[in-house]
Amino acid sequence: MAKQFPSLTPELKDFIGRQHMFFTASACAEGRINLSPKGLDGFRVTGDNEVVFLNLTGSGNETTILGFIPTLMHHGMVVVGAPYSIQELTDISEFRGGSAYGAGTVAGPDGSRQPSEIELTIARKQGAHVAGIAAKLVK
Repeated sequence: MAKQFPSLTPELKDFIGRQHMFFTASACAEGRINLSPKGLDGFRVTGDNEVVFLNLTGSGNETTILGFIPTLMHHGMVVVGAPYSIQELTDISEFRGGSAYGAGTVAGPDGSRQPSEIELTIARKQGAHVAGIAAKLVK
């Protein structure tokens, strides 16, 4: 049985920081487990109970979210994308992240590229869209 911790200890944070490869997995209650190796220094501890990873390898962000949507729905979650009424989604003036599946950003393995103003605008507008839908659901 796995050992559970109330938060990440300094030793665990150090161990995580030294890893060159890690695995992510998701599964519905019934069906196969999707287990994918990740790497390229894209796993970060961002808090005592929080970690994030960059999906820099594999078949791309759209494939990642499309593969994960059924799992989210299986657990009763509502999935809300970024509608094409967000005009910035059709802006091709720069190489950027974000699609109808949701806001995103393009980042290199060293994290030097920060979200562009267009990517941030898509994220803000998707957030407002999600908030509007959530407000309708609670009525």
